[in-house]
Amino acid sequence: MAQADKVREQIGLFKYWIGIILGILVGVSAWLFNNIEQIAIWKAWLSGLLIIFCVIVIVVLNHKLVSAIDKLEEL
Repeated sequence: MAQADKVREQIGLFKYWIGIILGILVGVSAWLFNNIEQIAIWKAWLSGLLIIFCVIVIVVLNHKLVSAIDKLEEL
């Protein structure tokens, strides 16, 4: 039973971090959309890179989340 509890905790942590990264993604995207005409080009590029990074992290965490859920089904 301890292994199942550990996997449940991992699932909770994955969901927590996906929520945090998603909040960052939405915030940066909204900021960039609202200020695109007023900001320096390097800030726009940096924001774009941050958005891409956030999307990649969310995809990786989602893959780990699905793997943990599959692992929980096996227990």
